Amino acid sequence: MANTVAPLQMKAQKNLIVRIPVDPAAPAGDTKDYQKHVSSMSITDNDPTTISWKGGTDDARVTDNVPPDVPAQCVMNVAQDTDNPDSLWRFMRAHKGEQVTVIYKPNAAGTFGTKATIILKAPALGGPTNQYNEATVTMDCLEYEDFDDADGDGNPDDEPEA
Repeated sequence: MANTVAPLQMKAQKNLIVRIPVDPAAPAGDTKDYQKHVSSMSITDNDPTTISWKGGTDDARVTDNVPPDVPAQCVMNVAQDTDNPDSLWRFMRAHKGEQVTVIYKPNAAGTFGTKATIILKAPALGGPTNQYNEATVTMDCLEYEDFDDADGDGNPDDEPEA
């Protein structure tokens, strides 16, 4: 049996889709696209923590794996657009601590996307003078599910277009 090499079709992360509900309590589909406000986004699984205890002899040892408090982390670099009432920066500060569902596609023209439930944190304020500032925000991701977007509307194929 011959081994085959899978072709590599990797694409640069550009022309993102970052879609968040306008109001966390709003009905599904009432969203705003914030990709112009984000320079970087990632979702990373949290690993279990190994804990151990060792007593006074070599055979007095206990080890266990403790599951993470939350399954993943979502990290966004957000433009510090303080004067824009519709900016993601202002939205995150106004809704800190609230749970939202984020649609994220690393390439808007591609078919791969992720739908994640995150808890918003307030982005930092401030930074160097004479520069455009952004804030790196690490948020708890309670769950996420990858989806196929074959119809290209930026949503899982079983959901209505935003």
